[in-house]
Amino acid sequence: MSPRSRFLPVWLALAAPFTMAAFADPDDTPAPRFVPVEVYLESSEPVAAWQFELADRAGAMKVVGIL
Repeated sequence: MSPRSRFLPVWLALAAPFTMAAFADPDDTPAPRFVPVEVYLESSEPVAAWQFELADRAGAMKVVGIL
């Protein structure tokens, strides 16, 4: 084995953590979750969409669509 081929595995082992760190998420924020929520309202009167309030405790929810 040549000295160069013996050095290659050592170099790869030392460079791998730095290479992986370059592709890591810098602020480690979790990816957004998309979860469907089905809401059923029972009312004797018709209810408009603006008469219903959907909220979360943390205040971080974002509604992206209503069908």
